[in-house]
Amino acid sequence: MTIMTADVGPNGAKLIQDITLIQAMLQAITRPDGRRYYNANYDGRFGPKTAAAITDFQTAHGIAGPESGHVSQGTATWQELLNALPPDKQDMRVMPGTAVVYLAASTALLSKGLTKVSGAKFQSDLATRVTSLIRDMYQAHGIALTVGGDGGFRTFKQQADLHSNVGPGESLHNYGLAADIYFNTLRLVGPEGALVSAGDESFYDLETLSYATWEARNLIAQRHGMYPIGNQDRPHLKGMSQVSPGQSLVALLNTRGKMTWDVTRGKPNMYKSNLGGSGVLIDVGQAAMIWRAQANLTPHTIATALGIQAVHAHSGDLNRFRNALLDEFRWAEQNWRNWQPK
Repeated sequence: MTIMTADVGPNGAKLIQDITLIQAMLQAITRPDGRRYYNANYDGRFGPKTAAAITDFQTAHGIAGPESGHVSQGTATWQELLNALPPDKQDMRVMPGTAVVYLAASTALLSKGLTKVSGAKFQSDLATRVTSLIRDMYQAHGIALTVGGDGGFRTFKQQADLHSNVGPGESLHNYGLAADIYFNTLRLVGPEGALVSAGDESFYDLETLSYATWEARNLIAQRHGMYPIGNQDRPHLKGMSQVSPGQSLVALLNTRGKMTWDVTRGKPNMYKSNLGGSGVLIDVGQAAMIWRAQANLTPHTIATALGIQAVHAHSGDLNRFRNALLDEFRWAEQNWRNWQPK
């Protein structure tokens, strides 16, 4: 439902979203001779053109008295504006704090997004929070959200293929605790009144919009315990705010019981393991190195981890233990639902 938050007029609150809404409505509504009441690009600023357009509309519809020059929710002017909007501009909205005009999404798009959540790879608690976010965004702003792919879930291989400092097993995406939440077919009303479909369920970055539009989603997300990481990856929402991915991965690996693990936190993290032996923990390298079976091993470090003399460790052991370390990571990937934040 199209709504205003404050009076628009010479003495009104001068809120950008309300002024933009009235400008866009008066731009969409034409006089009997086909001319627009507001024949300029909407900008959210109340000036002579906006004042004249309001007065002209009121005069044409026989509205005078205390309302003259002003528009607010529930008045005769407001009702006439709603009645006069053309069919393709019904339920016009403006994102708070912006001059971004759009049309409310259909309930079918809302349902489509909710259905995708049920098929996504999320931890159950995060699925509940994502569902609440999608419902609340639609209720507050008439915007349909959706999740991409598996909702943001990544395998360890997919994480490794990104070639970032966040290695396989070190992302919340690997454990169903991060979500990629997109706008789903947001229909923008351009400055000249043209409708522009700005996205679908694979849409990534809505550059045509102010970041404030994403902030509206983020404010609701944070109420449900989901946190954005910034403008560099707008769809991404973390399912928790404070966590050490490296320590959490180590904790999961240690539940298997075949090897003992530890990590030195950094960018990137550096891992240690005893290779299942009775010796001390040795440095085995970054997560990406372990995943590629390229762990940082030598016959000497293998002997140290196993608690044996170096002469009994051979170069042939390198591939065997590198593959054993990789097998630990593969086990962690298969048991992602047992991951616990540390």
